[in-house]
Amino acid sequence: MNTEQSEVIEARQRAVAGQPTDPALQVALGDACFAAGDTARARTAYERAIALDPDNWAAHNAIGHVYYRLDLPAESLAAYERAIAIDPHKEHPYYGLAILLATKLGRFAEAHAVLARGL
Repeated sequence: MNTEQSEVIEARQRAVAGQPTDPALQVALGDACFAAGDTARARTAYERAIALDPDNWAAHNAIGHVYYRLDLPAESLAAYERAIAIDPHKEHPYYGLAILLATKLGRFAEAHAVLARGL
C-alpha cells in the first residue's frame, strides 16, 4: 500500500466514523481498501454496507470481487447474482459474473450468455 492509498483509506475511515450508517460510505471505504490490496478490510466494509442496506447492488457486486480474489467461487457467484437481481440494468455485475464463470468455474458458454445479457 502506498502513501496515497493510505491517505484515501484514512479519509474514508473518517467519513465513515462521521456517518457510520451510510452504506455508500462503507462501499467507498471498501473500494479504497480493495484497491490497496487489503481484502480483509474491504470485505468488512462491504459486509457492513450490505447489513445497512441489503438492496445495495454496488456492495453485493464489490463483495463478489472480494470473494473472487479469496477464491470463494460459490460466494462470489451468489453476490454477483444478488447484485443483478437488485438492479438488472447495471452492467458491472454481469462482467464480474462472466469472468467468474469462465475463469473459476469453467462455464464458458454460460459466461458468454451472461455477457450478452448484460450488454
